[in-house]
Amino acid sequence: MTTNRKTVSALLAAAGIALVLSGCVGNAQKLDPAATGPLAENTTPAAECGSASGAAVAALTQTAKGLDGDLLAKVQPGDGGWYIGAAITPASGSALSDDDVAVWGSTKDPSSGDFDGQLVPVNDLAKDADTAAAPATSDTFSATSNAAELVQDCVVYSSEH
Repeated sequence: MTTNRKTVSALLAAAGIALVLSGCVGNAQKLDPAATGPLAENTTPAAECGSASGAAVAALTQTAKGLDGDLLAKVQPGDGGWYIGAAITPASGSALSDDDVAVWGSTKDPSSGDFDGQLVPVNDLAKDADTAAAPATSDTFSATSNAAELVQDCVVYSSEH
């Protein structure tokens, strides 16, 4: 083998080794070692939200059009009362998103078996579904509150698990 061939072979071998090793820098095998960010699994535990009682579900089905299937309803306490998130249980293979969850508010605990509170539509989906001629309104409840967003997440999470 000539000197030129030996030199070229050595350079190609070194470049190949460097190329292979460069792919393993900084825990490259772990896509998300801290389990945060867009690659992390959704870890919103459904246990953070309670389930709506049968009385609250009955009130929802009387108040809202289109909620006459198997209802998935979760509750979350928030400022000024309780938030109730509800959606029709999706068919197998279908997934819910936050846009599929109607959110109502109530000053009474909807997880209570003797729930008899008024339901106030909070987000647009609930307002569109409300059958009252003039749905109740309240400045107490907000569709962008942490509790409203959490109850939506709980309904979506529960539908997936």
